[in-house]
Amino acid sequence: MSPETPEDVEIRWAGPGDRAAIAELVLQTKRHYGEEPAPAAAIEAAVADWLAQKPGHALFVIAHVDGAPAGYASVAVTPPGMGLCAALYMKELFVSSEARGHGIGHRLLAFIARYCVDQDIERIDLTTAVDNDAGIRFYERAGATVQKQKIALRFETASLRRLAGEDHQGE
Repeated sequence: MSPETPEDVEIRWAGPGDRAAIAELVLQTKRHYGEEPAPAAAIEAAVADWLAQKPGHALFVIAHVDGAPAGYASVAVTPPGMGLCAALYMKELFVSSEARGHGIGHRLLAFIARYCVDQDIERIDLTTAVDNDAGIRFYERAGATVQKQKIALRFETASLRRLAGEDHQGE
């Protein structure tokens, strides 16, 4: 794979017809990060649900190189909070191992940035592991700044269930 001209790379919003391609890239993402992947059929079913048009759910951008899926980003637009403009949260950006080093990640980011500019979205927010030096350098080269004034917090399944149960106890 050596995409040397813009014609070799296609970046676009994913649709329901991209279910299998996104599912394969999600499987590659899980393997890349050393996570135990779910069965392929379960991943594909989840992706089909994610790709359904539902308010407040993720949008996927997919990259193809020579017609083969090469990477993706999952994003969600959040409504304005303190400001008057929306923000975009990028949950994941992944490029397959054979497509890395050819600017695919940068092209995915540029596609998302164009969308933000066109839609008057004021910023892209994302997180990455604190020890992901290569990823941090990648995002900084693209123009991102490290935000040290906030800390990431997470409610995982067990804490979600506890919190949901507490919410219903007062009713």
